[in-house]
Amino acid sequence: MQPDRDALLAGILAEPDADLPRLVFADWLEETGHPANCARAEYIREEIEACRVWPPRLSRRKAKVRRDALKAMFADEWDEFVKGVPEAKSIVALRNRGFVNIVSISDYQLPLIAKELPGRHPVHALIVNMMTAELDPAATLPHLPRLKSLSFSSCWRGVSDVNRILTGVSLPHLTGFNASECLLTDADVVRLVHALRASKSLDRIETLDLSKNELTDHAAQTLAAADWSPGFRTLNIDRTRITNAGREVLFRRFGFEELRPRLALS
Repeated sequence: MQPDRDALLAGILAEPDADLPRLVFADWLEETGHPANCARAEYIREEIEACRVWPPRLSRRKAKVRRDALKAMFADEWDEFVKGVPEAKSIVALRNRGFVNIVSISDYQLPLIAKELPGRHPVHALIVNMMTAELDPAATLPHLPRLKSLSFSSCWRGVSDVNRILTGVSLPHLTGFNASECLLTDADVVRLVHALRASKSLDRIETLDLSKNELTDHAAQTLAAADWSPGFRTLNIDRTRITNAGREVLFRRFGFEELRPRLALS
């Protein structure tokens, strides 16, 4: 990459919620005069406009058709990179305001993606599917320090690998964690809480989804005893084995209406 390009992309990564760095990058692309760069510049501007301008200049359908046409005219860093990733078709990448911000991948692709993704796109949400491989934590999450949301889907081995990935990793922006339907046990929840504390994420988590797991009232006691963030506002324990007694403990601790003990129907 060129130095100017590196600096502009670094500005976008440093302020992922701001539009201005993206618009400055679009201006730089257009100034190069290259047709593909000009198409990408217009694509970024169109995406930003679609998110913040109301009423829209074009109908939603026409705007999307226009953006799709522009996208076909260029290949950004993500497109070039993903060509070399094994089974790239299994990767789902969603764009927002011109850049990839959500990525869903299989576990074995995680180390490669995590090494290459920084410096390219401001990814804030990562979904890891089918946790089956032995993963080296040094090769994964430390390369995504601005991650806000981390989800593990269908991790049928429990969270042993999840905990190993989190332990010793600093995720200063992580606010959402999802380990739904991962065969978690009460012991896994204990380890998960310790891993989040070790990764310095426990005091920032705002949403936690542990639904569809083998959890009992012991897990409820663990969750109630942990030092969660003052901004913690959502805990999903639906379709677990936590009884009304466990719900009462959690409801008293957090006060979330969704945790209120349920009416027992005979």
